[in-house]
Amino acid sequence: MVKFDIEGAEWEVFSGTNLASIHALIGEYHEDLAGHNLNDFLTLFHGFKGVAQMIQKGRYIVFLNKL
Repeated sequence: MVKFDIEGAEWEVFSGTNLASIHALIGEYHEDLAGHNLNDFLTLFHGFKGVAQMIQKGRYIVFLNKL
């Protein structure tokens, strides 16, 4: 399990990360700071099922589980 809350650096971190050994992630996605919309962010997680809940405009709690 990986927990993330990296204040807008989510795209930078996960766009080049090998997630082969990760089975679940939970964290806050800062769409307003990262510069990419939520749907684009979720496409970085191939082989994962994701659920996101908006906590305020541009901010989401994201739950991802490997299929």
